[in-house]
Amino acid sequence: MVTKKDKTAIVTELRTVILEEIMEVRSDLTALEQQVSELESENMQAIQHSQSTDHATARQETVILHLHRPKRTTTSRGHREPSSPQGEKAYPTTLSFELKEAIMRATMPQTITFQDDSVFLYQDLSSLTLDACRAMWPLTRLLQEKRIPYKFSI
Repeated sequence: MVTKKDKTAIVTELRTVILEEIMEVRSDLTALEQQVSELESENMQAIQHSQSTDHATARQETVILHLHRPKRTTTSRGHREPSSPQGEKAYPTTLSFELKEAIMRATMPQTITFQDDSVFLYQDLSSLTLDACRAMWPLTRLLQEKRIPYKFSI
């Protein structure tokens, strides 16, 4: 038969075991809280790093875009002219910017015929500029429909 002393010993032993378990759970909880705090701190650093990287990437994309665009200058520029199939230069190899512009202005309103073929003169635009114009086409079409004057500035 179980005596009062035995019951007291069992309760004391249970209490000791329960307190040890509670202390262990508290220790585990403290360790988990510390890990969560460290992870939150690392996550915040990663977010800040990602934002600064995104900002730097956007700046680099802008710089790259400007590097690809042709530079606008007021000084004379040379434009290469093709040579003949035999490699001989059939005409001057460079043409001043001002002369090229004068030719473009003079020929724009009319059709040029050379040896029974129509000749069309167009501005020498880079593929990047042409791509930008194509991307703007829906907007320019709307502006034209509304008769709103516009011009490209590259």
